[in-house]
Amino acid sequence: MDLQELKEKFKHKMQADIKDVDLTLRATPWLVKEVVRLEEEVEGWRKKVEHLEKQLKRQPPLSKKGKWGDAIWELRVDDKKNRLFVSLIGDFDYEAAQRASNHLLMVMQNLMEGFDIVNDLSKFKDIKDNRTIFQARKTIYSLTESGVSNVVRITNPNVERILKTIEKRIGNFDYKVYTANSTPEAEQLLDNMKFIKA
Repeated sequence: MDLQELKEKFKHKMQADIKDVDLTLRATPWLVKEVVRLEEEVEGWRKKVEHLEKQLKRQPPLSKKGKWGDAIWELRVDDKKNRLFVSLIGDFDYEAAQRASNHLLMVMQNLMEGFDIVNDLSKFKDIKDNRTIFQARKTIYSLTESGVSNVVRITNPNVERILKTIEKRIGNFDYKVYTANSTPEAEQLLDNMKFIKA
């Protein structure tokens, strides 16, 4: 059966003429089989699309935000530059630090070894207690194990004093930490480092 012939014959007709009865009788079973085949093909593609949608949903998020008590955190990945942007605002207790750390681990899955971090601590206040210091140590260990290369902090004099006290309690980092006054300055610093290495 030639589908093109059927199209030409019937594309402008709402019903078959008496002279087309023979062709119509032959074409009907074939057209039904063709419809069934196309339905099965469409169902196959529908299942493939469904599978791809599930795969997309499994992809880790490129950004996360959160708030707990006085603490606010924002995390964003630039996967083209292999860079993580972190903003920590307010006082962090253990619960806030743990939640922020969990979000950090989610977005970090988008990064490759050798990634850099721009860490905006300009509105950071303090860490509440020893349990929170322990959580901060765990987060730093996760960053080290994931292959962080450089960290640029955006701070101010008050935050620097607080950070020095916290760092004494946390211990040494296994990555280089630089400071900047703004996110664009931090990005420029990291871009220049990549350029020099290349």
